[in-house]
Amino acid sequence: MALLVTLFAGAFFLLGALVAWRAHGHGAIEDYSVAIAFGSLACVAITDLAPEAIEVAEEHGWLLVASLIIAGAVVLIALDRMIPDHHAEDGEEGAAHIGAMAVLAVSVHNIAEGAAIFAIASQDLSAGLALALGVGLHNAPMGMLFYSTMESGRARGVAVLAAAVLSTFVGGLIMFLLGDVIDGAVMDGVVCVALGMIVYILFAELLPAMVRRGQPVRSIVGVVIGAAFVLVGSLFE
Repeated sequence: MALLVTLFAGAFFLLGALVAWRAHGHGAIEDYSVAIAFGSLACVAITDLAPEAIEVAEEHGWLLVASLIIAGAVVLIALDRMIPDHHAEDGEEGAAHIGAMAVLAVSVHNIAEGAAIFAIASQDLSAGLALALGVGLHNAPMGMLFYSTMESGRARGVAVLAAAVLSTFVGGLIMFLLGDVIDGAVMDGVVCVALGMIVYILFAELLPAMVRRGQPVRSIVGVVIGAAFVLVGSLFE
């Protein structure tokens, strides 16, 4: 049952994608989805990942934490360079790239979240469901972003979305199979790497995309909505 709870959190990616699908053809949907993703990721970084990284640094040293954060950013930079022709100013491929990279960063974070959901749900199912709901609420904006920017008919896009949906389940499965041998420091390391990825996505991809779109009102509204998703979700964590 605890593993099913981790799937519940990942299913919120599909909920966000469904919202974007229902709004298909609305010219503002991509503007809002980028801004909502920025707001939710920034809030996750500030209220969730950064405090955890500080705790890890106090226990294991700032040099290690800084190295892991930088490593997370470097991984995305390397992937960024490996994907050709994704920096078209207003092209569909450039937008699709941003969505895929954001979903990848959140999925890495969700591995650690999935492990926590499984551990809690194994002891207290209702508490595990509440945590899954909180995590799911910041997955939904990523699903919305990814679907709204995904190139239609691309099998690769479907595969990325499926991997995102399963990311919390993967974390839970790792705990189910290896929970007795995995040191908590490993999951702390995953959190730090995810923080580096998310910071890179925020300032190298999402923020420039919002500036290029030139829709300040939509951007502000979207950022507020995205942050609200995470803050509401934190009430359940």
